[in-house]
Amino acid sequence: MYTEICKAIECGDVATLKLLIQAAEVEGASDTATTEGESLWSAVDSEGRSILQLAVEARNAEVLKCVTEGLSGNCLVALCAKKTNADCSPFPESTPLHTAIALGDLKILGLLLDKISNARGQDGEVPSSSIAAWHTVNANDRTPLAAALASGNIEVVRLVLRAMKTLERNIWRSDGTPIPLISGIVGIDDIRVRGDNALNIAVSTGNPAIVKALVDVLTPEELVRLLTRCNLVGDTALDQAAREGNAEIVRILLKKLGALYKTWIHTPFQVVVESCAESKDEETREKVPDHFSMRLLGNAISSGNAQVVKELLGPLPAEDRYMWLSRTSWGYSLAPLHLAFSLGAHECVGVMLDSLVFGPDGSVDYVSRMLAQRSDGLTPLHCAIEARSVEAIQRYDVPREVLFKLLTSGASDCSPDGSVFVPDGMNPLQAMLAGPGGDGSPVPGAVGVMRAMLDLLEGDPALVQCALSSMDGAGRSTLYTLASLVGSRGVSASDFVSMIDYLESRVNLRTLLEQKNMAEGVSVLDVTRGMEYDLYSWSFSLNDCVSRALNKQEGISKCRASRLMATGGAVVLASFFFFCVSGFAAVCSALYAVCSAGIKERRDGLIIFGIACFVFAFFTVILFLTFSHIAPGIQDAANRYAVIAGDPGVGIPEPAFNVGVSLDANREVRFRPENIEKTEARRFHLRRERDPLRVFSSSPSASSTPSALSVDLTSGLHTFQSRRLSRSCSYPGSVSEKPSVVPTPEDLPGTSVQASATETLPGEQDKGLGE
Repeated sequence: MYTEICKAIECGDVATLKLLIQAAEVEGASDTATTEGESLWSAVDSEGRSILQLAVEARNAEVLKCVTEGLSGNCLVALCAKKTNADCSPFPESTPLHTAIALGDLKILGLLLDKISNARGQDGEVPSSSIAAWHTVNANDRTPLAAALASGNIEVVRLVLRAMKTLERNIWRSDGTPIPLISGIVGIDDIRVRGDNALNIAVSTGNPAIVKALVDVLTPEELVRLLTRCNLVGDTALDQAAREGNAEIVRILLKKLGALYKTWIHTPFQVVVESCAESKDEETREKVPDHFSMRLLGNAISSGNAQVVKELLGPLPAEDRYMWLSRTSWGYSLAPLHLAFSLGAHECVGVMLDSLVFGPDGSVDYVSRMLAQRSDGLTPLHCAIEARSVEAIQRYDVPREVLFKLLTSGASDCSPDGSVFVPDGMNPLQAMLAGPGGDGSPVPGAVGVMRAMLDLLEGDPALVQCALSSMDGAGRSTLYTLASLVGSRGVSASDFVSMIDYLESRVNLRTLLEQKNMAEGVSVLDVTRGMEYDLYSWSFSLNDCVSRALNKQEGISKCRASRLMATGGAVVLASFFFFCVSGFAAVCSALYAVCSAGIKERRDGLIIFGIACFVFAFFTVILFLTFSHIAPGIQDAANRYAVIAGDPGVGIPEPAFNVGVSLDANREVRFRPENIEKTEARRFHLRRERDPLRVFSSSPSASSTPSALSVDLTSGLHTFQSRRLSRSCSYPGSVSEKPSVVPTPEDLPGTSVQASATETLPGEQDKGLGE
């Protein structure tokens, strides 16, 4: 009988199928079946397919209707939970529900779901096995609901959800409480694949309509429980949406969460990890430190989607935003703002800072505190790799003193295996030259980023001078490090020239160029002159540029300073003179009006007096503006040019160490925190492949021969204790212990200086250093 029914289903012979089913019902009523469990309805073929499975695969609505009408409610529901064999093609380990969903035939699926929803047992109640049909998973570990969501067909999803909602209204616990069927099934993980639950799968489709259809049948509390469960990758559904940059899906989830979002966002990530399918065992469960937050903000920044970042921060007050931005997302080594700077996501930087200022209860103070926040020993500016991220800070009225402190803050105890490594003691300007790896490979466009940082100081020559003269732990200024890297990886002579041109009208160049490296007693001018002595092809133009800038600055700046001082004095005297003249004229006109005998003369006198009073009031305002705005502005400009020109009457700030490097009682430079030796040993082990000294293998600078960073200084200087040579912590910039001298013919491999040039330049051109 089973074989004949199978043939009728395959042929689509509805009439024959009806007769066979009627005969089977008579046979079942006469109890002629062999044994219980081997009846016609429980029979399967060699691939494990039941009659209901075959009817669904036939994709014939009349055949399916005929089969389902011939089955009792209990039998129909039981067959819906029966899976095919693992070798069944093309639907392995699939129930009829899985098969109907995979086929995507809405008519077949709708008919099957309608029969299941209306199925009743002999007692008139919903069969107890109905829930099992919806919990059964296929070969991909997906329930029928998860399979429907993964199909990406919104109509299929709606049909499945409608049927499940109908069943949910008709099933109850023994105590009379409803059974949350949908939320329970949505939370089932596909353990054999990625540990995704149904909400993860819905988000992975990228279809906002599918996510909304699923979220609409859940309560906010049920959604919170689902969003606190992560897959084997560590992503919740919201993390996944943020990673994929789907702002519309993020908006749907946050709208459903409502007020619960503000409390849910502060859930420790340890709670999420504990929900992971592979972390059920207490002994093997990964322990997450409390300072790690949810991954969604880090995921959004790594995707570069500023709109998602805006959606995530939008519902939160300013204090909650600041707290969230201060915490590191699990799986990332840097806090969100640091991460955005390190990835060059300038739009995300702008959105995060805007949220601290223009949101509810926002304030510029939050921006100042956030820019000073350290993550892995670094400030956000240490992590910058492009100018636009730095320029975004200019939109806010952050005090220049705060920005100056940030530009002179040295890195401290940076993790050697982090995404960004900056040698201890280096400020953000020097970090651009050290590069993200800390190995002396500058970030692309490092000079442009440095100029953007200096622009934050709004052209204040004293602050810019201090920032550039500030030294790292080895006593190197920013310009010294830049000059030492010229001709090396990532720094060309034109980069150095462009920096000199930029600084020409902003600082006193001679003071900066003559500032000596405290460990070697070598200045930037010594380095540049050493390049010329070595006869590198581009070094002559570089030295010409430096000399021209120095001569131009000393001449023009002094001239401008004197002119501005004279102009300021002339403006003050002129305004005071006209003020006195107008006052005297007002007094005279008043006396004339009083002493006039005739009516006409008195009237004319009053008119003259009114005009004189108006002129007097005008010049009074001019005098006030002169003393309150014009004269101080001219004086500030004059003082700035005086600083640039190196006027002895204007004090130029003395060089100092970056914040984080201090001189202790023993007059030794030490890094904070303590136990630096242990840290250095760990860095040497983890970063032994990064050899910063290799930078100098082709460097034409005077620092081509590196020396130990721990040296004895000349008498009168402080004794330095710096890093010892190691691949992990040494940074280029120390110069040869022998001072640069003009080579003599006897010292050269040829017979003359020209012979040396002939031997040197082709080799350097081969290295790409000739310009």
